[in-house]
Amino acid sequence: MTTMNARIIGRGKYQMNKIKYPVFLSGVHLMQCLVVALLIISCLVLYGIIFSDHSIFRYREQCRQVEELDAKIEKLREENHRSFRRIQGFKKDLQAQERLVREQLGWTRENELMFEFPVPRKDRQ
Repeated sequence: MTTMNARIIGRGKYQMNKIKYPVFLSGVHLMQCLVVALLIISCLVLYGIIFSDHSIFRYREQCRQVEELDAKIEKLREENHRSFRRIQGFKKDLQAQERLVREQLGWTRENELMFEFPVPRKDRQ
């Protein structure tokens, strides 16, 4: 029955109208548009990689800054470790404590005299 209906519809005044789509983009034109679009996108990505704030040059600069900061951190750790050992030495060594107090604070023992000589200034001459 379906084949018979198709024959009837195919003939006479009840013909099926085939829908015709406008052919503004044929296969070749569609491919050309896609290629142009991909080229534009590629150019934008390349521009972003080279000239943006997140560019490869900025990345290298940040890597260099990280290396410099790591070196500073390591230097400060060593200095901190030396200071810690020095403090531990002062806690254990009474002579080192006495020397430090005498040098830094100017303290003296009983019956000891301390002479201070003023440093001459250059502007008095």
